[in-house]
Amino acid sequence: MQAIRNFEGYPKLRDIRRMLPPLTPVQINVIARYLERSGAIVIDADGYITWIRNEDPGQLTLGEVSEISSDLKELLEKHQNREDLT
Repeated sequence: MQAIRNFEGYPKLRDIRRMLPPLTPVQINVIARYLERSGAIVIDADGYITWIRNEDPGQLTLGEVSEISSDLKELLEKHQNREDLT
């Protein structure tokens, strides 16, 4: 994670190989997929790492500070109810 944070711009998955030479491509792939599934990073369709989770425990996430309008809440509940019926 630190190597990705220190990279100038948005690194591609293939750039990690140069940042961490001791790792094999298989190891890099496994680590990247784990980080992506855990929500620590976001990888776009072109292989760029476009977002890294902030590790500062004092900083709130978007979900923690966002306010959802009542209209959106109703829409999401209706959508969830439709999925539950199928």
